[in-house]
Amino acid sequence: GQLTKAAVDQLVAMELLAQAARESKITVDAAQVKASLDQEKAQMGGQQAFEAALKQAGLTEAELARLEEQRLLIQQFIEKEVTPKAKPSPADLEKYYKDHPDEFKHDEQVKLYMILAMFPQGADDKAKAETKAKAEAAAKRLASGEDFAKVASEVSDDPSRARGGEVGWVRKGMLLPELEGPVFELKAGGVSKVLESKYGYHIFRVAERRPAGLYTLDEVKDNLAQMLAQRKSSELLQQTVEARKAKAKIEPVDPEIKAALQATPPAPQEKPKDGGKQ
Repeated sequence: GQLTKAAVDQLVAMELLAQAARESKITVDAAQVKASLDQEKAQMGGQQAFEAALKQAGLTEAELARLEEQRLLIQQFIEKEVTPKAKPSPADLEKYYKDHPDEFKHDEQVKLYMILAMFPQGADDKAKAETKAKAEAAAKRLASGEDFAKVASEVSDDPSRARGGEVGWVRKGMLLPELEGPVFELKAGGVSKVLESKYGYHIFRVAERRPAGLYTLDEVKDNLAQMLAQRKSSELLQQTVEARKAKAKIEPVDPEIKAALQATPPAPQEKPKDGGKQ
């Protein structure tokens, strides 16, 4: 069948990256390829299912082994040669944060703790009444001055009980409507009355309130570092492919791929834009 241009480009890129890996002295031996394919067979449910999938894809096991070797070479190339170079510096993070304030806006938020008395599966009126009684008993303990985190860790049915009921920062739109109104009316340190939802009965404590504004760099730096590293990795891989395409020797090669290679002009060298801004 005819390969689409995107599929051909993908095959060319994979072959060029595998070449780059070999030139970087990265090797993959037959045992690694076999182990990887054995794992795939096991996940598919054995040899028979594996062979059926190969047949459907129009591949022989030898061809798949070659593709797998290529994938493992590229994976190691990325780990050894690309990922370390793609790691953003603290200055990179700070610059991106300062240049893109719109990406770090947040609405008004509250830091929530919760106690949940959950309805049992298929609860009838009697079970619902018992669930409400459990929540009201917890509310009484809180009213008498007991620590919210202590009561939550002892009686809440929500997984947050392991953290003393801590749910974390919540903005409008994240809670069920019947809970959101009463919760967002609470002042910092305030505790709600017993509130009903489809899940059961809740008691909330607002530990802190935060007006709409910007997340601090400290709060976003882990996600931001990950995003910038991924972006830089893609750029570096693309540059590797383009540089090698210009002087490509792809063997053994499919005639369609060869034609695509010969038809691809070398990428123009871009001049850096002012200050690196788009």
